[in-house]
Amino acid sequence: MRLSLKLAAAVAIGIASMTPTRAAAAPLPPVTSGLVLYLDAENVNGSNNSGMVDGQFVSNWVNSAAANSANTYGAIAPTYVASGFGNNKPAVRFDGLTNVLGDTDSSLNVTGTGLTIFIVKHETTTAGAGGGFFGNYGGSGTGYYIAEDPTKFYFFAGASVSGGSSTATTNRPLILGALQDATTMTLYVNGSPVASGASASILSSGAPVGVGNDGRYYPSTAGGDGFWGGDYRDVLIYNRALSASEFASVQQFLATQAPEPSAAVALLAAAGSLFFRRRSR
Repeated sequence: MRLSLKLAAAVAIGIASMTPTRAAAAPLPPVTSGLVLYLDAENVNGSNNSGMVDGQFVSNWVNSAAANSANTYGAIAPTYVASGFGNNKPAVRFDGLTNVLGDTDSSLNVTGTGLTIFIVKHETTTAGAGGGFFGNYGGSGTGYYIAEDPTKFYFFAGASVSGGSSTATTNRPLILGALQDATTMTLYVNGSPVASGASASILSSGAPVGVGNDGRYYPSTAGGDGFWGGDYRDVLIYNRALSASEFASVQQFLATQAPEPSAAVALLAAAGSLFFRRRSR
């Protein structure tokens, strides 16, 4: 009887060990209220990248925001890079020449005052003379965008502010944040405010939100400027102004999702130092 029980237990353990485990769902940011767009490079296809291979074209990047869970992007396709970001994390790579993804969902056509944007990317190309854009700018002062030219960064949402230094544009990580409320608009680079000014009401553009460009040219490559290359890790749009604490918590979440190799090395070095100190006692 004991042998039978042991055998049954061994069989059960063996079956359990052979049962495939499902990958944990990619985490959502700590603030989801008002989140209308969340493009996460760890969930490009809506199945935590299951079945995706390095270098394949990304014709659809699923919106992981609960508000638009079925919404996808049609593309002049960028490519999926399995280890394109820091610490061997996945990214979607835009060439800065023709690659653009566009989303026409009406919930992204944010108007009035109340907007928050985050972009996490690793620069791999230098912004052209015409600048690189993200947003749904429709011309004539409509829509919104974050942009970069060879010298600085821009945030437009009814009014415009600019600042920071983009002269070292290649081979570096960026977390760009933009926040507009009823009185003020502020542009952030890697968590630090670099420009601010009085806000103005965002006017409807009717243009798609473009990643890799600002939507004006989607789905065409006409115009030749505005394309913003790099390895994109996360793109978030909120249809409201986050509070200071909310903004800080999302910034921290994005910073820890895919640390750069230098950060990972520093963390391992600190852990190793602690280990050896303990062993030497």
